[in-house]
Amino acid sequence: LCMLRQSGDIDVWVDASRKEIIEHVQKVAPTTNVREHHLEMAVFQDTEVEVHYWPAVIRHFRKNARLQKWFDSKREEQFEHRVKVGGQDVCVPTPEFNAIQQMAHMYHHLFDGGVGFRQVLDYYFVLQNLDMEKSKDELISAIEHIGMKRFASAMMWVLHEVMGLEADRMIVAPN
Repeated sequence: LCMLRQSGDIDVWVDASRKEIIEHVQKVAPTTNVREHHLEMAVFQDTEVEVHYWPAVIRHFRKNARLQKWFDSKREEQFEHRVKVGGQDVCVPTPEFNAIQQMAHMYHHLFDGGVGFRQVLDYYFVLQNLDMEKSKDELISAIEHIGMKRFASAMMWVLHEVMGLEADRMIVAPN
């Protein structure tokens, strides 16, 4: 299935302040599409590029504050985590970070436009790449602290029913 997945956009998290990112993008490729956690940058004609100052947001003040604090605690690790792509070192999120960020992204979409099948499929593959023995306790703790446990349980149920996700790949019990 992963080979059938069509990308919707490209998301880039930049290690700079919101103000610095906006100023840079406005010089390079001016845009009017500036949102609370990213802005769109015209790079490709057929693919949107979202330049993020925050990896995701949640439309609940307390939950979002906890999420941003969690992101800040993982910032240095994420910008040091590199893989080779086309012979170049590129920063990519760790699987554990990706699991929380993608969950928060879907949670945000639940209240702003809906969660699409593409996002559910993506999350299936995020979970397939996790070392559950190493990560599960930390992920449960983060999901509970941020306030996404009920949503995570519902997502595990959908992933099991629709995608056949095995119980040993679930972060929390499905509901």
